[in-house]
Amino acid sequence: MTADRKAGQPISSVFPHLSTRDLPDLIAIKDANFSDVDAVFCCLPHGTTQEIIKGLPKHLKIVDLSADFRLKDISEYEEWYGQPHRAPDLQKEAIYGLTEVLREEVKNARLVANPGCYPTSIQLPLVPLIKASLIKTKNIIIDAKSGVSGAGRSAKEILLFTEVTEGLNSYGVTRHRHGKSNFLLIIGFRYFESDKLQPN
Repeated sequence: MTADRKAGQPISSVFPHLSTRDLPDLIAIKDANFSDVDAVFCCLPHGTTQEIIKGLPKHLKIVDLSADFRLKDISEYEEWYGQPHRAPDLQKEAIYGLTEVLREEVKNARLVANPGCYPTSIQLPLVPLIKASLIKTKNIIIDAKSGVSGAGRSAKEILLFTEVTEGLNSYGVTRHRHGKSNFLLIIGFRYFESDKLQPN
């Protein structure tokens, strides 16, 4: 397992729940030996995975958990994430990894763009209903709630216990970046996505 900022540390010092596992210490990605590795899971912040994946051996199957390869249109990525895309060739081969809908494509892909939590929870029930014409696709409202732990490890004031306890906190109203990735499989309908953080 690689983790540049924590390279050299035992995994148990970063993830105490793994302390009972016999796992090697964390290493920097530049020191990783991929010769005996078949697949890689990239769990990096948006904007960093592109450069990392470009440097990985071509034999690897890659699952990217960031948003770097979810949007096929490079200009849309730049609009929603506020930075240029630095791996457009990889973007062309990436497959959106909602396996329940694109199982064969995911099976044959080298690079899988893992959907986020909201798009997954939204698309899994909606796609079959829409395909079967069982619901109208006009003005769908999505009221989604996530535990605060889903917001990552960064220390932010809005994520402090005192800010999120005993209530719901809306964020990204009218412009949540996951809203765009919901259009990858469900095209041609309007929806309003209201995302909220709640205490875990």
